[in-house]
Amino acid sequence: MDYTQRGLERLVTPGNHWDPATPGLVLRIRKSGSKTWSFVYRMGGRASKKQWLKLGDFSTLPLNRAQKRARDLRVQVENGTDPKKAIEEAANEGLTIDGLAKKFRLEYLPGKSASTQEGYGSALDKYILPGLGKLGAKSITRDQIGKWHKKIEKPIAANRALAVLSCMMTLAIEEWEIRVGVNPCLNVQRNPENPRLRDITKAELAAIGQACKDLTGEHSLYALAAIRMVLLCWGRVSEVLGLRRDRDTFLDEGYAMIRIHKTRATSGDKRLELPPPAVKILQSLPKEKDNPYYFPGRAKGESLTRNGLHKTWQAVCEKAGIKDLHLHDSRSLAASEAEAQGVNPKTGAALLGHKDARTTAKHYAKVRKARDAAAAVSAPIAEAMGE
Repeated sequence: MDYTQRGLERLVTPGNHWDPATPGLVLRIRKSGSKTWSFVYRMGGRASKKQWLKLGDFSTLPLNRAQKRARDLRVQVENGTDPKKAIEEAANEGLTIDGLAKKFRLEYLPGKSASTQEGYGSALDKYILPGLGKLGAKSITRDQIGKWHKKIEKPIAANRALAVLSCMMTLAIEEWEIRVGVNPCLNVQRNPENPRLRDITKAELAAIGQACKDLTGEHSLYALAAIRMVLLCWGRVSEVLGLRRDRDTFLDEGYAMIRIHKTRATSGDKRLELPPPAVKILQSLPKEKDNPYYFPGRAKGESLTRNGLHKTWQAVCEKAGIKDLHLHDSRSLAASEAEAQGVNPKTGAALLGHKDARTTAKHYAKVRKARDAAAAVSAPIAEAMGE
């Protein structure tokens, strides 16, 4: 059996399919077609009963992450810790924010994208646990949360940490029944955030294109290509960097399927359109041996990291003489261009991977729209004034 991600995606035979490379990891396929990962272990040798611990659905937990999870659990077993009991204890420890966070990491985060896991984990480690870890999850109040929120020196980071804590509280109330009542984070006053109103001009695009050419040889070929790809196809950076040759792209048809992404839980696989220039970039990239990614990184078999790409992006902006521009701003550029060219709002939202077209209009397509509206409204006024 081809025990690879692609091979398992094609596999439909009901039964238990054991990973030959990872002891205890099994993919269970039911007659209904559902696929779930489980970790099977014994505490106390062959005479003891087998324990089955569900790890997650195949659709949200890819093979490589399931293998890592199983290996981590195997270490716990070898050290005498029963994983099932550890999860139950984490739930019991939910009386504290620290215990709730353990349950949150075990049961909620594994099904999320890598970038979401990284961001939520950072908020937990830097702000939530140091400030609130010892407080009771059942008894923590809005006032306590508000005081903690105000003490965080970085306003935006404080808002992000509050959002993670709110997510935990919602799960504690609605899913895990650890807490009753209203989410205590709901009415905590957030710090004001200035909306980002940065558009990319054609002159800047030309400068970026030239800078990518000038930096060829000084910076990674793959990083420079990834920057051009993000600007051309409007996917999130993590989605572009995660493109694989062995399963994701359909270059003849001009699209890719993104399986792990920000809104995977509510929208399923995301189709990323690849316009002809983007297809040309992918076709031109040399394949690195034993690496399935179009944009390989330094680690063997892994993709280029966001940090690695950011260093090259900074160099490109410096070379182009551009300040205060984020690579993510390319999504606003795409939304503005789509609106200017009369693209149907739903189609424009689909290009950016938004389920709701209002998200595109509210957060991405407002910069140029306001500027053009101001020019149109002021024209007859200026004419009447003789300006």
